[in-house]
Amino acid sequence: MHSLAARKYFAVYRSGLVSALVYKWDFLLGYFSKFLSFFVSVAVWSAVARGANRPAMGADAVVSYFCAVMLVNAFTACESRFSDWVRTGDLALHIPRPYHPIPYEMATLLSAKTCALAKHLPFYLFVAAAYPGAFAVLSFPWYAPVFLALGFLICYFMSLMIQLLSLWLVNVTGIAMFVLTFTGIVNGQRIPYAFLPAALVNTLDWLPFQFMTYYPTSLLTGAASPEDVGIKLALAAGYCALLYLGCFALYRRGMKRYTASGG
Repeated sequence: MHSLAARKYFAVYRSGLVSALVYKWDFLLGYFSKFLSFFVSVAVWSAVARGANRPAMGADAVVSYFCAVMLVNAFTACESRFSDWVRTGDLALHIPRPYHPIPYEMATLLSAKTCALAKHLPFYLFVAAAYPGAFAVLSFPWYAPVFLALGFLICYFMSLMIQLLSLWLVNVTGIAMFVLTFTGIVNGQRIPYAFLPAALVNTLDWLPFQFMTYYPTSLLTGAASPEDVGIKLALAAGYCALLYLGCFALYRRGMKRYTASGG
């Protein structure tokens, strides 16, 4: 039974991978946005580090940090599109089929992410050639893939939780954009924690946002303490389980309303 389910979702993953590999006109635009985002972040925070009397990070450390952020986001960053299914009516097409819509969407997102990693490999190689010293100091401990996987799940379930509100609300785009902007600030993607007030960092150290970008990045740069890995692993797994249960609770409750309204 479990083997059949695994093959079923692997087939979804393979189908999505083939679809994602089809050439799209936004290919060059995606490359340009990655270049712009990375180099602007490096330029801004390197200037801040150089201009500060007692900088929290050196200019070289800033470059290494954002190189690690770039690699981490390639694995963890994702965004659910569940509300699109609700708005277009495609959700009704998934309900009678022999799979659950949430694992189905996760499989399609993973296939798209696999394609994106391959597509942006030349960009990563270019950055590595442009900043060889920044990449040379990065490490990859054996437990890093575990935190990358947990970061992906936390990012997905947090996005999905907002998207599931579309079962009650007409439009969740504004809420999703606000949450995306907010998490981009507090997860370390836009602003390194070293430049944030100590009181705020102490609070963020106990919240799930750090696992989306900051903590996996700290593992790669060597800034994370090995003694804290066990605590962080338990914290990340706990948040992942809570978000998972919350999403499926919202889904079950929302689907009762959706089927009652849709007939």
